[in-house]
Amino acid sequence: MTEKRLFLLILAVYLTLATAVSIIVPLGEAPDEADHYAYARYLALNRALPQGPTITQGKHPPLYHTLAAVAGGWAGMTLFLQPNPDVFPIREGGPANFFIHGENESFPWREGPLAFHIARLLSVLLGGVTLWATWRIGRMAFSERREVGLLAAAFLAGLPGFLYISGAMNNDNAAGAFGALAVLLMAMMLQKGLSWKRTLLLGAVFGLGLLSKVGTLSLWPLLALTALGAIWPQRRRWRAWLRAGVHVAAAWGLGGIFASGWLLHNWRLYGDPLGWDLVRQTVDVREGPVDAAVLAWLFRGLYTYFWGRYGAIGQLHLAGWVYALAGIFSLAAATGVVFFLARRGKPHARDVFLLLLLAGAPLLALAGIIRYTAIALGTDQARLLWPGLAAMAVWFGMGLAGIFDLTGLSRRWGETRLTLLTLASSAAFGLLVLLLLVRPAFV
Repeated sequence: MTEKRLFLLILAVYLTLATAVSIIVPLGEAPDEADHYAYARYLALNRALPQGPTITQGKHPPLYHTLAAVAGGWAGMTLFLQPNPDVFPIREGGPANFFIHGENESFPWREGPLAFHIARLLSVLLGGVTLWATWRIGRMAFSERREVGLLAAAFLAGLPGFLYISGAMNNDNAAGAFGALAVLLMAMMLQKGLSWKRTLLLGAVFGLGLLSKVGTLSLWPLLALTALGAIWPQRRRWRAWLRAGVHVAAAWGLGGIFASGWLLHNWRLYGDPLGWDLVRQTVDVREGPVDAAVLAWLFRGLYTYFWGRYGAIGQLHLAGWVYALAGIFSLAAATGVVFFLARRGKPHARDVFLLLLLAGAPLLALAGIIRYTAIALGTDQARLLWPGLAAMAVWFGMGLAGIFDLTGLSRRWGETRLTLLTLASSAAFGLLVLLLLVRPAFV
């Protein structure tokens, strides 16, 4: 089977699972979905950005919600979600549903429920873009071991945390897609050099990412690292430094131009381009410092959400032994990364910069989350890492390739069989979680 056909199979498995999630999970029962729907509904009805804290997700940039409004507005974005008065306090054996779901949400969908499902389908497609970019990043970074990209995509295709958000109405899907495209373009710059086509395209992706979610700004500093890596062989020439600086400034400037309408809107209403005063009015503000206890809570939440937590506030957990097995797998993958990189021998400068890029994307996203944690509660959700998700998946792809090398499976089974094995294992994990936990939990 060719590499392209293998990826198309991976993509088909992902689309099937993510679409199933989008259909099976009742509307509004994923994080912040009701508020995201209210934002898109406001845009569809008023054709203008909301002002003030009434529309709580109005603190976010409008691209994802505008696309949802355009795609589903024709159906009539009626209000239909009814809060469930029995859900609080959250308790063992209590209802998982934050909303009461009636016949109006049954298939065939109409009006508001139809618009909601269209927005969820938009999320599924954006997740497909993330998956494609993940494959291409791995392929670009490790051209001599192209299975890394396939293994990364196969791992991601069945990851429960990724599937749950991909099937939900949530702008983190757009952040993940544009973040993945940005990392891909920067990897191309390191491999193929600076070019105005790639620089301008990256500027557009930066701008569209910023219009999707502010967290994508965490990737912008990586362009300076990328430009340095691209000119490294000519680093003793001042013209090379000038050229790198011009390309960085052009991409950042174009990104700012793309997002300028929203930035100016915030400046005019709230006094700063990112509207932090509005953010503070629409979140539960943290009291006290981000100390060791808060960081422990944060990392624990990021870990469990990454592997799978469900419900509007993540109140549904996988079994403890599943998280333990995921931890063992993660440690094995880390060992595989070390073995994989050691076998490559002494790295060239370009390879070092590629690895720094792949490490920098999730680490800078994490730094942004920690900074946001100083302001807000409830920041322990792995979807906030989505701008760096594709790079994270490539590290797992490296780890799997290293494990297969270490055990001799690479030699005995070959690239195609091992990719299919990874895909089957990942898909089985995602499907079992969907059927055994998610589907029975909601009524």
